[in-house]
Amino acid sequence: MKKIFMLMVIALPVVAPAQPASGFDSKGKIEVYAGYGLLSAPDLITGFANIFTGALLPGMVEKIDSKGLGTVYGGLDYYAGNRFAVGAQYYYSSYERQYKMQNGTTATLNTQYHSVLIRGKGMWVNKPAFQLYSALAAGPSFVSAKNDNDETKNNTEFAFQVSPIGIRVGNHIAFFLEGGFGYQGLVSAGLSARF
Repeated sequence: MKKIFMLMVIALPVVAPAQPASGFDSKGKIEVYAGYGLLSAPDLITGFANIFTGALLPGMVEKIDSKGLGTVYGGLDYYAGNRFAVGAQYYYSSYERQYKMQNGTTATLNTQYHSVLIRGKGMWVNKPAFQLYSALAAGPSFVSAKNDNDETKNNTEFAFQVSPIGIRVGNHIAFFLEGGFGYQGLVSAGLSARF
């Protein structure tokens, strides 16, 4: 995966200008979008935390119930040229973990992720009703964890999204689908509007 991404980063400046003009001028346009992603980094962190908690506390934790899956996100891209857009994204995800102990007691932990990322998007194919693109985003994630006693712990961590493959189908209003890894998810989809 890392080798593929590095190849795309190196090849994009060479391949994109070499492609014939499509007759579609996207420079100066703005695109707003909203979507939902599955199997995000917070999803995986929560899953691994549940496994490790059970393994580290044998005989104490009977069961761990988790609620919450996926990331809701939205963003805005500005087309700086026909092959490149830059913008900002906001991601939100929330998880509730309930620990049922062997002695009959329970403990609950609610965790929320608020992430603000800067994104770059390079188009491999840029036509009026179809785009094939890659995207990379990074920024801070503000994490808040609250337990049963209303004790809250806040933390800031690095958030990212690497999407080697993305497609957008439609002109002004469109459906998009992305595959990648990070805080947006392994698979994500949504709707966008371009002005």
